Amino acid sequence: MKRHIEFIPFILFLFLAVGFTVHLYHRNAAETADEENSPLVGTTIPQFTLYTLKNNKSFRNEDLKGEYVFINVFASWCVTCLAEHAYLMDPKTQEKFKSHNITLYAINWSDKQADAINWLDKYGNPYKEVLLDKDNMFMVQMGLVGMPESYLINKKGVIIYHKRGAITDASMEKIMEKTSEKP
Repeated sequence: MKRHIEFIPFILFLFLAVGFTVHLYHRNAAETADEENSPLVGTTIPQFTLYTLKNNKSFRNEDLKGEYVFINVFASWCVTCLAEHAYLMDPKTQEKFKSHNITLYAINWSDKQADAINWLDKYGNPYKEVLLDKDNMFMVQMGLVGMPESYLINKKGVIIYHKRGAITDASMEKIMEKTSEKP
C-alpha cells in the first residue's frame, strides 16, 4: 500500500496535464469556429415562422430579404452572451454595422420570455427585432451548438458567415469583408 501512495502525485500531475491540454485544444477550436468550419455557409436560411419577443407577431423569412442581416442568438442566462452584448451595444460596433447596411436581429433561445425582456430592458437592445424560437426547432435546423452564435445572411437569404462564440474585433472584420464583397 505504501508503495502505491508514492505514485499519487505523479498520477495527479498526469491528470492535470491532460486536462489542461484538452482545455487549450477546445478553447482554440472555439475561437476559430467560424465560417471556415460551418456547413451552413452558402446555404439558404431554412424557412421559418418565429414570433417577436414583445408582441408575439409572426415573423418569416420574407421579412429578412433585400438586406444584409446579422442574427445573434442569445439567452438571458448565458454569461458569454452578456459579455458579447456589451460589444454589440458599443457605439463603434453599431456604426460598423450601420456603415455596411447590416440590420441586427436576435433570436432568444431556450429562455423565458419575461427573462429576455427584462434582460434587454436592463442591458439595452441593439436589435431591430428580437425573435423567439419557442419550440427550439429553428435553431436546431440552423446547427446551433451553443451560445452565443451569430449568422450573417446576404440580401438573397443565403448564409455567408457563421460564428460560434462571442463576436470580437476579428470576427467583425470578417463580417465587414463579407458585406464589402461583390456577388
